[in-house]
Formats: sequence, structure tokens, C-alpha cells
Amino acid sequence: MEQLSLKSYTNKSFLKECIRLIQSNEGVIKRDNVSRHFCCFFVPLHIPTKSIFLVHHIKADGWIPPGGHIDPDESPESTVTREFQEELSFKLTDEVMSLFNISPVYIEHPKTCVVHYDFWYSVLCKEPTPFVYEKKEFHNAGWFPIEKAIQMVKRDNEKNMLKQIKNRYLSSPV
Repeated sequence: MEQLSLKSYTNKSFLKECIRLIQSNEGVIKRDNVSRHFCCFFVPLHIPTKSIFLVHHIKADGWIPPGGHIDPDESPESTVTREFQEELSFKLTDEVMSLFNISPVYIEHPKTCVVHYDFWYSVLCKEPTPFVYEKKEFHNAGWFPIEKAIQMVKRDNEKNMLKQIKNRYLSSPV
């Protein structure tokens, strides 16, 4: 979290709220705090083709990067590794994973979750692997050019995160 405080694009007041939640006794995982808790999104990206992998999530009813809830006794990085295997049937080995931001996601039609405190990770993939996605959770999935991916996601927060990926990794030098 400290590395995020140094980034100019990080929402510092939200970061302070996250730190306060972590330091409180309210719980930071879904099991301990059903209405608000930490989750992880991860953005698989392939730099040579300037593309990222998105899933068409059934419950979210839209195209989003893959991700999930943090389990008990699990670090955010461990969550990304586990979720990558569960959702995309791919075991991360030497792919570079990097935390690049944290953001709130306010659930539009909450059944249990009201707000997610989302860690955002990039995962640099050597090849645009045709991942085998979890059909019970996703309608579809695939690699998309970054510009198209930004247009496909509905929520502004996710668009902004994908724009950060584009600016950090996929923009051509001027």
C-alpha cells in the first residue's frame, strides 16, 4: 500500500480509508465483513499485441477484468494467483505481477456486497494464451486491443484502470 501512496494517480483519501479499514477490527475479507471488503482485479496483458484479457461476467452483467474476493489468510498477490488458476485455468509461474492501484467499487444492485475495496494488478503475459475460462461465472472471454477493451467495460472506474494500464504499458513513446 505504501508504494501506492507515491503514485500521482492514486486517490489518497480513499487510500487512507483503506488503511483505516485494515487497521480496524471490522474485517477486510468477505467472511468477516459481508457488506464491504477487499477484492482483487487482475489485468492480463500482452504488450507486443497491445491487448488485454477481459471476461464477460454473468453476475456483473458486463465485460470486466477477472478477479475475486480475498480468502482468509491470503495476501492480495496470493488471491491473484489463485483466481488466475480458478477462473482462467492457468497457473502463474514467472509472469510479472504488479500492484498498480486501489479503488472502490460501489455495487449497483447489492445482494450482500455494498462496496469492494479493489486492489488492481497487472499481469504481463508472454503470449496471448487462449485461457480456458470458468463457464459458470462468465458468458465469454477473450483478448482485446486496449482501445476496444476500454470501450467494452461499462463502469467509469474500470475504464480509468484500463486507461492507466494503457498509459503505463501500452502507449507508444512520443
